[in-house]
Amino acid sequence: MPDYSDTTADQQGWKALPVPTEDVAAQCRIAPLRVTFKAAPGDTAGWVLQPGEAIPIKNGQAGFIRPETALGGVLVIESIG
Repeated sequence: MPDYSDTTADQQGWKALPVPTEDVAAQCRIAPLRVTFKAAPGDTAGWVLQPGEAIPIKNGQAGFIRPETALGGVLVIESIG
């Protein structure tokens, strides 16, 4: 089971997430995050995750995050197997 580093949205631009090699769960922590899985992240609204909310990410799915507010949040990615 690989380790995935926590991804911090510390800027207003889109930040790439690690691409998982298995199905994983990603949970928002600290502050709201905007998440998208589009090739051009600026072209889509994506989802807004509040702290404590989680989404599944499939094997090989490339995603991006950015802060929803001035304070950046953290996306924690964990194995679900």
